Amino acid sequence: MQILDTPSSLSVTKTVEPQEVAAPGGDVTFTVTILNDSTADNVLVEHFVDTGQPEIGDNCTPALPILLQPGQSITCTLTTYIGGRAGDVYTSRAAASGTDDDGYPVSALSEVTVKVVHPPSGYTIFLPSISGQ
Repeated sequence: MQILDTPSSLSVTKTVEPQEVAAPGGDVTFTVTILNDSTADNVLVEHFVDTGQPEIGDNCTPALPILLQPGQSITCTLTTYIGGRAGDVYTSRAAASGTDDDGYPVSALSEVTVKVVHPPSGYTIFLPSISGQ
């Protein structure tokens, strides 16, 4: 009888709302879900790196490191300010890694972008008058 090891799998899904902010910027909420896609293996998620929001790893529920059973996930959320000029594009990547219960490494990556756009038309800017000049 031959026993085959089913490979383990980890997935990372990163989302952002809203996906666009009007210049000069605004608040967005990043959400990262780390899921053990394995059908049989537990996965110990030990490392989480986010290139755009390194502090998001402190906002995982439950906290890392964590042993995820097949189909189990954790979520990390962070609301932060993204600013810039119209036309700027901000890319943020999230990666998680760990080991399965057979000692094999597993990892996954996801990225999102936030666009800085022109403010809606129809806005009027009033400047104070300076008398005597």
